[in-house]
Amino acid sequence: PEVRSGDPWTAKRERGHAFLCMLADYLEWHLRRRWVPLLLAAEGEVLQSEGSVGPMEREASGKEPTRRTPDEVLPVYSFRELLGDLGALTAVELEYAQVPGYAVPTLSEPTPLQRRAFALLEAEPHPAPSGSGRPESDA
Repeated sequence: PEVRSGDPWTAKRERGHAFLCMLADYLEWHLRRRWVPLLLAAEGEVLQSEGSVGPMEREASGKEPTRRTPDEVLPVYSFRELLGDLGALTAVELEYAQVPGYAVPTLSEPTPLQRRAFALLEAEPHPAPSGSGRPESDA
């Protein structure tokens, strides 16, 4: 559908906004497909994928549901909960007083769930490149 507005500048922004919304939906669709083993479906049902995980288990203590893979037991999340958990993975730049002006990009240690989520995306978490880098030499 075409987005129209009387003001050309506003129309351009509306088209850009519509494009970004469609792009976000497309990205979410791909993420949900890759993260099937980690996600709950509607009303607590577990999404099924072809033999990648076993059935959902609920502990007698009433803890959150989990999924058992051949190698590990991981909690099952809603899409938003999984994104929130991944949001806890932090990247920082450490600066040392002994070497002023030099920053070391550092990533927090991913949890088993975060590692599994990245593995399902066939990606590796890594810190962003340092913005400051090594100081210029005066030679």
